[in-house]
Amino acid sequence: MFDDVLKQVEQALDIPYPRRAEVVREIEADLWAQYTALCDEGVSPEQARAAALRDLGLDAANIASLSDIHTPALRRALLRLPEPAREPAEWLAAGLSLIAGIYFITKEVPMIDFIRDGGYAMWVILLVGGSGLLLQARRATAWFVTRDHSARSLARNTATPLYLAAATFLVGITGSASGLRVVMLRYTEGMFGVDTMVCGFIEALAPILLATSLAFFIVVVQAAIGAGLRRMQAPQPL
Repeated sequence: MFDDVLKQVEQALDIPYPRRAEVVREIEADLWAQYTALCDEGVSPEQARAAALRDLGLDAANIASLSDIHTPALRRALLRLPEPAREPAEWLAAGLSLIAGIYFITKEVPMIDFIRDGGYAMWVILLVGGSGLLLQARRATAWFVTRDHSARSLARNTATPLYLAAATFLVGITGSASGLRVVMLRYTEGMFGVDTMVCGFIEALAPILLATSLAFFIVVVQAAIGAGLRRMQAPQPL
């Protein structure tokens, strides 16, 4: 009876889950209590429904007031920023962990050597895989740190990171296959011996190793984010 109204209220509320689901259930209980009491007094079902909705005052002003009460402090601080500054602030917060990781990698000589051994494909893998991780970090920051569970924010829960993970893995396969081809071609032409060929094989494996690691990590993070949203009772994409 009240499903359509409750759905509209849930979408209008700017409250993090699972508190939003709890508020909606409380509103539903109040509506049914008021409706039942009016029906017991002899009021018709149609009039009782209208009166229950009117008495609870589910208008835009009251819903906005509820949202203000339950909005977390961190999200409230973010909302104080000018509209054009919010998006860059969210991306900056999400990218801090990746920036720290990139700084660590650049300070580690063995890692730099590993990337150089893999050739140009390694940088493409880092670019594509890094994009997927940045996207995951942005989502995690919005949903679990600032707790932005607005319809616009939750609409970002798509399979895009999985596509980037697949692209990362494919680039890794391509990079390793290309490297192995070059090694085999030069070996058959007599340009180097068996020892050098083995070293070339090892270096050619670098792209697929890096790509597999990044792709697997992106998939794991996607699963973890989905589990976290389900635990919070947030709506899931169809």
